[in-house]
Amino acid sequence: MLETIRLRFEPISPKHLEDAADMFCTNNRVMASTLKESVFTRSEFDSLLHTDFINEQEPVFGFRCVILKESNRFIGVSGIHKIKYQDKEYCEFGFILNDSHWGQGFATEIGHHWILYAAETLQLDQIIATVSPHNLASRRVLEKLDMKYMDQVTSADRGDRIILGRTLS
Repeated sequence: MLETIRLRFEPISPKHLEDAADMFCTNNRVMASTLKESVFTRSEFDSLLHTDFINEQEPVFGFRCVILKESNRFIGVSGIHKIKYQDKEYCEFGFILNDSHWGQGFATEIGHHWILYAAETLQLDQIIATVSPHNLASRRVLEKLDMKYMDQVTSADRGDRIILGRTLS
């Protein structure tokens, strides 16, 4: 089981589906600085579920639900994805947290987890994360995790992104 001291990472399941849909489809504050930089339609969310969410125990890459252990409550999504920027393939970790859980150290805890997982379990040499240039709080989290500026890119589906990376070996 993937977990930290306070959090568990679970495949998407019916018990968390509506909480995830609510965050992606109605929470403008959260979605303004993530993925497509706006809320999703339900159809877009359903498509994302089928392409980017893990729904089984075994798969490595994709979004998992972030569950607060003490309450068994959905607080966001996180995971590692394979992604291509400027003709180079990377493994990227990311997190999207419901705004009611911002500022409590969860993003840093999640980042530590995925960096350790990438180094020890996946045996990667490098991990990256991307952030909107306007999302200063998330950029500070990534810098606190010893991730360094690599580049800034613009993609059709995610807009402007700053790439930060960390060597793991």
